[in-house]
Amino acid sequence: MKRAQVSTEFLLVVIALLAMLGVGVLIFEGQQNILAYQADLDHATLVAQGLAGTINAVHHGGNGTSMQFALESRGDMEVTFQRNYVQVRKNNAIAQAPMVTMRLNTTSMASGEYPIMNSEGVIMIG
Repeated sequence: MKRAQVSTEFLLVVIALLAMLGVGVLIFEGQQNILAYQADLDHATLVAQGLAGTINAVHHGGNGTSMQFALESRGDMEVTFQRNYVQVRKNNAIAQAPMVTMRLNTTSMASGEYPIMNSEGVIMIG
């Protein structure tokens, strides 16, 4: 076995190991992105269901019923109200939860506590 042959084989083995390491890093990065998306989706779902549940409870409580809703915004989150559901967008994840009423008077929602009140069938938020 010649010296040049050993160095060539060594380089081939090193290149193969580096290629496997590169593939492993790409797989890890992909899994990290999936995990981050799932965490955002879970948080958006919890917020949407909690807010819709509070609105539904106030609606069913009748005129004068009032509750507080604490919105904890970790990162970029947007809350919107479409016809009869709450939609929460956190980064690229979107979650929706149904409401029993479409009669809402809302304000933009950021992090903080919001009073939710039933005023003659109209749900007032903020």
